[in-house]
Amino acid sequence: MEKTYNELHITPSSSVYPCFLDFIMSLSDEAIEENEGTLILRSEEDLEMLRFGVEAFAKELTIALNQEVTLDTKLFVKENEDWIAQYRNSVQPLHVNDFYIHPSWVEGVEGKKNIIIDPALAFGSGHHETTYGCLLLLQKYVKEGTELLDVGCGSGILSIAARKCGAIVDLCDTDEQATGSAEENFKLNHESFHRIWTGSVQKREQTYDVVVANI
Repeated sequence: MEKTYNELHITPSSSVYPCFLDFIMSLSDEAIEENEGTLILRSEEDLEMLRFGVEAFAKELTIALNQEVTLDTKLFVKENEDWIAQYRNSVQPLHVNDFYIHPSWVEGVEGKKNIIIDPALAFGSGHHETTYGCLLLLQKYVKEGTELLDVGCGSGILSIAARKCGAIVDLCDTDEQATGSAEENFKLNHESFHRIWTGSVQKREQTYDVVVANI
């Protein structure tokens, strides 16, 4: 990624605005933003020639229409932002007693039960108060061999945490995206579950020692 990019603002007379839009689309395959009568193009390539072409088009249009076509152009050079890096820096790891919840780009902590969760659309990264409270309770009540059902599993963070405590876990969610996310997170943490399904708790096939429902 280049350190800078070029941003060209083109503001023509409102009466010929569609003509300029069509003209620019014929010259450039860059995305065009329309903002209150101004056309905005951004590119890491030089836009000076496009600016020259648009200004020449305005002069030709003035002659063809026999009326003055006003045009204002501004060319800026702006700094590129590494948005992915900024987003990653905003995601903070979390200590919950023996658990250490962290994204995959942050190292785990020795001596902790490390849980890798990359923030996504499925609910559950540990930072919400209800998730945090459930993580505390799991450490209190879940033992080796505890049979646990995670209802509305979201990202799967609670059932992964239960596995870290030795539980045998089933999990479900009515959202297919959530169960898919949970399966991926189990793989990411090198953990296994007994059964997972998309649907309600009514599809369970057994009773459980512990049921957790952070919904």
